[in-house]
Amino acid sequence: MEDNQATWLDQTDLVFVDPIGTGFSRAARPELAQHFYGVLGDIAATVEFIRAYRTRFDAWDAPVYLAGESYGVWRAAGAAEAMEKGGQRVAGLVLISGGIPLGPLASDDERAALFIPTRTASAFYHRALPADLQGDRARALAESERWAKEVYAPALARRDSLSETERAAIIAQLSRFTGLDARLIDRKSLIVDRQFLLDHLLRDRGQGTLGRFDTRQIGGPPATERAVEGRRRTLINRYLRRELGFTTDLVYQGLEVGYSSSPHPESVGARWQYDQGDPTVPVVVRNTDGPPGGTPPWLRRAMAIDSSLRAFVATGIYDSLNSCAGNDYVLSRLPATDARRITFRCYEGGHMMYEDRDARFKLQRDIARFYAGDR
Repeated sequence: MEDNQATWLDQTDLVFVDPIGTGFSRAARPELAQHFYGVLGDIAATVEFIRAYRTRFDAWDAPVYLAGESYGVWRAAGAAEAMEKGGQRVAGLVLISGGIPLGPLASDDERAALFIPTRTASAFYHRALPADLQGDRARALAESERWAKEVYAPALARRDSLSETERAAIIAQLSRFTGLDARLIDRKSLIVDRQFLLDHLLRDRGQGTLGRFDTRQIGGPPATERAVEGRRRTLINRYLRRELGFTTDLVYQGLEVGYSSSPHPESVGARWQYDQGDPTVPVVVRNTDGPPGGTPPWLRRAMAIDSSLRAFVATGIYDSLNSCAGNDYVLSRLPATDARRITFRCYEGGHMMYEDRDARFKLQRDIARFYAGDR
């Protein structure tokens, strides 16, 4: 163990919550679990936990910042709106690797197009781009983003009427900016989705698939990482049970595997009810790497209730699940007064960008400025 030199504790207390269905958190009875395994039940449970915590520790005068990562971005933004509606002020949101829940400000076609620069960054890292793009990543990304916005997105919007010549030109450019063999790209959909890139970018080299959360990684974790993970599991278990004194024989869900009394063998994720968000937002997004529940406008509605609410958004450039270019584009669609209340940063890293030392310290500095009220 070593001290964390990039801790946020010099700026804020940190309260970590295991939502019901993760860690040691469970419904009181297995048959009640399904009430919490969905968008709205999860948000309600989160808000109630915050209320109970503030009451128990007399923390009502402390400013509350809600931080969430990945699906936690939905949880934090949804909880912020619910709290603001209920008269509990939220000082700010920290949204890591989960997009920006502002509603469908970008169309499905625009979303698909703006993932291309993310694919370009991955291909650049693995030296799979053409020679004229491989020498300068900034140039490659800028050219990829410009083409995605000005040519690719409009072409997707009218893909059914494209001529064969136009379709061939799009495929050629997709190949150029993703490093994929043009013969592999679907001529009908003209989409290069996340899994397709992960599976095919390095197939001709026989190197396996790219990492979903960090496309710099190839294949599964090496034996050395698996050994580290085993030691980490032991360390966390001892910390929770010995140092924190939470004495239980329960399985810490997500960290270890053990017997569950639940009558459902499926995982919590497999049982999750996504179709509980905004009724105006489509649940199924067509092959655009969008979240299964669409993009509900929780953050935008919370900001409308509270004119002082601010948000900080962090994304890793090698995260196949998120798009730095897409986040920039969504923010550009907001009125300037709203956009100024959201700070967005793109980091050299993956879904968990803080695993990279430089990104971790940069994130710490950016968060400190955010808490201080700076952009």
